[in-house]
Amino acid sequence: MPIVVSLCRYAIRVASLLAPTGFRAEWARDWNTEIWHGYASLAGRGASRSKARRKLLCFAAGAFSDAADLRRSAFNPEAALGRPAFCLAVPLLVLSVVFLASHGFRNCREMIAGTAVPQAQNLVLLSRSARVMGIEAVPTEEDLRAWLRVDRQVALAGFELKGNELHVTANFYDVLGVTPHVPFRFAGHEVEAIKPLDLKTGGVGVLGRLRSPIAREQLEAELSNAPSPNGGAVLTKSVEGVIREPLIFTLSTVLLSLVVGMALVREMPRAAAFFFVKTALAQAAIGAAWIECVAGPSIPPTGVNGVTTAFLMPGLLIAALALSLGYSLHDQKRRCPVCLHLLTLPVLIGSRSSIILDRPQVEVLCPNGHGSLLVPEPVVHRRDPAAWLVWNESWKSCFTLGGSK
Repeated sequence: MPIVVSLCRYAIRVASLLAPTGFRAEWARDWNTEIWHGYASLAGRGASRSKARRKLLCFAAGAFSDAADLRRSAFNPEAALGRPAFCLAVPLLVLSVVFLASHGFRNCREMIAGTAVPQAQNLVLLSRSARVMGIEAVPTEEDLRAWLRVDRQVALAGFELKGNELHVTANFYDVLGVTPHVPFRFAGHEVEAIKPLDLKTGGVGVLGRLRSPIAREQLEAELSNAPSPNGGAVLTKSVEGVIREPLIFTLSTVLLSLVVGMALVREMPRAAAFFFVKTALAQAAIGAAWIECVAGPSIPPTGVNGVTTAFLMPGLLIAALALSLGYSLHDQKRRCPVCLHLLTLPVLIGSRSSIILDRPQVEVLCPNGHGSLLVPEPVVHRRDPAAWLVWNESWKSCFTLGGSK
């Protein structure tokens, strides 16, 4: 019979893994006590060995369902959502979705790799200033013809992307420096067919290759003086810069946001590290989604900045990062600086009718018993800073979080 008791105790030990962590030891101790009590009771009543063995094994099998029921009853969705792991899991999930939807951050990888053509640093894109800050005008066929007549140290070619078809001038491959095989990607856009360019279609992209290390400012001045009905200063952009511009802008904006956030948060090292990781993951998810879903498909291959690319798209990223930073700061203020769990059980203390002797304030507690946060309610236009009150070890026995003491 002791062998059967040992098997039952082993089954209870396995079943205890289903019980909540905080109740596991006490639950297993109670069940082991019942096993010994049942064994002694059956032996005292003179039960047969087979009957006693069957009853003990059936009793031990019931421990699994009891542990599962205890787990379900102890599960607190609000407590689970308040754990710091959940706060980190959400941006990681968003990053995973963006990674899968973008085929492994395809736009980001292309921006880092740059243009796979010979001497890519000599390739430039030309446009005309629209006389509005940040806004550029797409060159027309008159601009291209006028620039081709100027004696200069640059080779020019025209192109236009219509859907998945790239229309180019005859010398486009010579200027590009390579003959791509269809299908391929050009400036972040899919190209499935190449056709001759009709210069009577209106605006065209102008690709140039510097034949000598001539200064771009000198080239812009030379082409700006070319007789053209459109007028306006000529602007040049490096093709590498145009391709990597969204990535550089995103990284610099995210870095600035993190610096501002770390300057505003005043926490202990562990809490500050959690804030940095939490905010960095959220900002990385926003930046990756912006590059893959907004910036990459929207930037024209001509590199010309219109109202959308110059103001709306950067404004969208900045607004999203600012909202993310604001929420991260707000979330950090509602967390315990020790265990980083969200504070809970808000209680209003004080009286709004006695703002001098008994000023109203809200007290929220750490569900692990580490302390409480007193948040004074604003009086007129003034809000005093919240005060964190540390509790001693004796209070922790009064709190359980998700079954863990």
